[in-house]
Amino acid sequence: FHDVTSSVLGDITSMASRFEDQAKTLTAAASALDQSHRRVETVLGERHSALDGMVNELGNRAENLDQRFT
Repeated sequence: FHDVTSSVLGDITSMASRFEDQAKTLTAAASALDQSHRRVETVLGERHSALDGMVNELGNRAENLDQRFT
């Protein structure tokens, strides 16, 4: 009985250790995804601002051309 109990407790300890390792891996993966998401948001925000600036500049140029031809 003692051998069986020791074996079961060893298996439980081993499983708990694997769960802990998997939890650490999942935490690291979630952190990496969060960092990636933040970088993407930053880049998209910068590009959005740049595109807004270009749209405004093109609008001003189009308006300027319209004024020259009318």
